[in-house]
Amino acid sequence: MNASARYIGIVSLLVLIGGGGWWLFSAPAVILSEDKQVRIWELEHATFELETNLGGAITSAIKKRDAAAIQKRLREDFKAAVVNESALKRRESRICTEDSAITEAPTEIPAQQFGEYLTSLVNSFDKIESVGLRILSIDRDDQLLNDGMRRWTLKVLLSARGSTADKLPVEFESTAFVTAVFARDEDIMSTPVIETWSSRSLVRRSLTQRLFRDGTAGWGLTGLKLPDNWALPKEKSSTLWTSAAVEDFDLDGFLDLALHCANGKRYLLRNNNGEDFEDVTQAVGIEPTDNIQPNMVVQWFDYDNDGDPDLLLGPMLYRNEGGKRFTNLREMTKDVLPGDMMSVCVADYDQDGWLDFYVLREDGPGQIDSVGFLNDEESGQENILVKNREGRGFLKTTEIAGVANGLRRSFAGLWFHANDDNHPDLYVVNDFASNSLYINRGDGTFEDIAEKTLVANFANSMGAAIGDIDNDGRSEIYVGNMFSKMGRRIIEHVSAADYPPGVYEQIRGACAGNQLYRLSADGTKYEEYSEKAGVNAVGWAYAPAMVDFDSDGRLDLYATAGFISRSRTRPDG
Repeated sequence: MNASARYIGIVSLLVLIGGGGWWLFSAPAVILSEDKQVRIWELEHATFELETNLGGAITSAIKKRDAAAIQKRLREDFKAAVVNESALKRRESRICTEDSAITEAPTEIPAQQFGEYLTSLVNSFDKIESVGLRILSIDRDDQLLNDGMRRWTLKVLLSARGSTADKLPVEFESTAFVTAVFARDEDIMSTPVIETWSSRSLVRRSLTQRLFRDGTAGWGLTGLKLPDNWALPKEKSSTLWTSAAVEDFDLDGFLDLALHCANGKRYLLRNNNGEDFEDVTQAVGIEPTDNIQPNMVVQWFDYDNDGDPDLLLGPMLYRNEGGKRFTNLREMTKDVLPGDMMSVCVADYDQDGWLDFYVLREDGPGQIDSVGFLNDEESGQENILVKNREGRGFLKTTEIAGVANGLRRSFAGLWFHANDDNHPDLYVVNDFASNSLYINRGDGTFEDIAEKTLVANFANSMGAAIGDIDNDGRSEIYVGNMFSKMGRRIIEHVSAADYPPGVYEQIRGACAGNQLYRLSADGTKYEEYSEKAGVNAVGWAYAPAMVDFDSDGRLDLYATAGFISRSRTRPDG
């Protein structure tokens, strides 16, 4: 077995993720057959060459609006079929116009017009900011053609982003099935290799107005001394630095901002009548640095029912004294709150009129920043359910409630109503392990029904959002996972038969992308429809959110992406 084959025998159990690195997800030592290893390696090598050289030539030609340069990469027998303009259907909202179509029967066009067609896709662009061509799947015919040539079958995603003459964002995305004929890498670099191009989808979007602008400087926030990977040495950078929570702590009608950094730095920023923010951290009695065990937990909730929001910063609870000062109640929480918390979510789970909270934890003792494996239920720590004793103190009720969540690495938790009994239920997002859906029985105990309702999710979840997207009165669950084009390409050439039971499903989950779940008509399980909704392929996703950004009465999705950015000029995501 050659080195390349041995290498792919290992990487077939890995998934390529954003940032160009490999991340180990599956523990079993499984070696694929030598033929399959070699084939996958050759397919991935061809993908790299095609994206770099052929894709680079096409995207460069589109940027330059050079149709002739595209024509030079087409074989003499080239045939083209594209999405017919008349098939496009328009959807309009308050801020966006979208024309889109999906077809199994594209319209043939003369080969000599193909270059003009591709460059016409950016006709509405005044400025072209980026053009990309990515291979979503790849295969090849085993039969050799003349002169040692092979025919390769690709599914490609061609996309571009830019702005109109009015400086408003515009973009397009198109998928196509492509065949290419070549024998060597050198053929891809300079010779005509594209044999056919058959477009199957086209989406064009343009904004009629911008939703947001950068107001950091205008709000007086540029002077905050927050950890910044762009300014830190590489060895001191981190994927997770700062959490924020918004609330009107002084009840003046303007939302204020609390920040908590992983290095212990804290800020309480008062909103001055909607004009700017003022740092009042020390002035209101909050220590600017956490010297107990720094973490990022920050949460507002009115624990004592006095009408003003209190503040949890790590393991410290600060009581709000009428919006003027805060009193540190660490003695009240020291027996229930550990220092190593990942996040906290709040609800009155027992419906006694007092807000309780659930503490999520990730790394177990000695496991800080260690790499986990899919289906890892051993390297984390048990979560904690904390009952509010009518504002007089707190009590751990985890064991009685049955929501410890094992030794999984929990990332986030969300309370919501999964059924119609009015008792708050709990969805727990776990990294490296399946997620949990705890149904509140109403007697202080919970039942995990994630598996039987199909929301357990094999993916590596790093956040979720819950809300009623379709306004039918029932909540949808949107989970942030990892999406890998390379992982999906490799998975197409392996199967469950290549691995021990359960491993293949775990590998698929490792690059599944974001998942969107809606309750079935009979209310017994959830249906996953992220790809149909167009919200699957986000990248390395963290902390999605549901918000009605354009005030049209429908919840929109905001999905963050990226692992770690170390350069202002090369953001990750």
